[in-house]
Amino acid sequence: MAGSGCSARTRGCSPIKTLLITGGTGYLGARLLPMAAERARVVAASRSAAGLSDTYSPKTLDLRDSQAVLDCVEAVKPDAIIHAAAVNPGIDEASMQHTNHAGTKALAEAANRCDARLVVVSTDIVHNGQQAPYADDAAAAPINAYGESKALAEAAALDAHKNTMVVRTSLIYGLDAIDRGTAGFAKQLAAGESLRLFQDVLRQPVWRDALAQGLVDLALKHKTETGLINLVGDELIDRASFGQQLLSYWGIDAPAHLVQCIDAAQDPGLAGVPLNTELSLNRAHKLGLSTPGFSTVLAQHPR
Repeated sequence: MAGSGCSARTRGCSPIKTLLITGGTGYLGARLLPMAAERARVVAASRSAAGLSDTYSPKTLDLRDSQAVLDCVEAVKPDAIIHAAAVNPGIDEASMQHTNHAGTKALAEAANRCDARLVVVSTDIVHNGQQAPYADDAAAAPINAYGESKALAEAAALDAHKNTMVVRTSLIYGLDAIDRGTAGFAKQLAAGESLRLFQDVLRQPVWRDALAQGLVDLALKHKTETGLINLVGDELIDRASFGQQLLSYWGIDAPAHLVQCIDAAQDPGLAGVPLNTELSLNRAHKLGLSTPGFSTVLAQHPR
């Protein structure tokens, strides 16, 4: 029964909402926490809370431990949860399933028990890249292990808790702190290694500030909206152009002889890379959520 595990929640007449955010030490979490703190009491959770400020009442949380997940949610008694933690591509499949799928399922079950609003961060990689553009409610059809783990997480969350919004997003970048992908490219270049950038892989990169703001809005403002929503930048761009422009923005030298722009479709070893994951933004625009395109953000925030 929803609410049975957190019936001790008492707030009197206080309008302050408590917002639990997972993935607090991640790239998105680093921007999400201060933005959310402007509108709610924030509790940040991460597998290792050592890097989290006391400002956010840090909690150590291992999503692979379902009892620990329930204990955390019952202790915090959040009004809403933003689930931004995940195991990213490049990690073994078992870890993706344990954290992305089973961990999300446990969190959704805990949110249901405690009657907490749940916003889950998902990905455009749940799609196969062959039927773009994808509507907000397009069925998932993943073609790689990461996409499968996130598709299963989506389904588990929506099945476990009615008051859930699943947010499908794409490549996350910021202009105040370098993103993980660009930092990785910089490391390769510094070591004299060549980069292989996909010129036929199309994505809608999302500005970290816009995504964080949208997630907080969905958690606290649009709290009766449920189901699936796309929240990405309003510009489709190939990954090669995106990568090269971010390297330039951060002043990272990328010699022409070290940069290879290739077609993923021509390499059998890249069959698990969705080529075009363009997402419709109909629902985001109806809700007034900000979705500036990559070129617009760069023009408005010169370095």
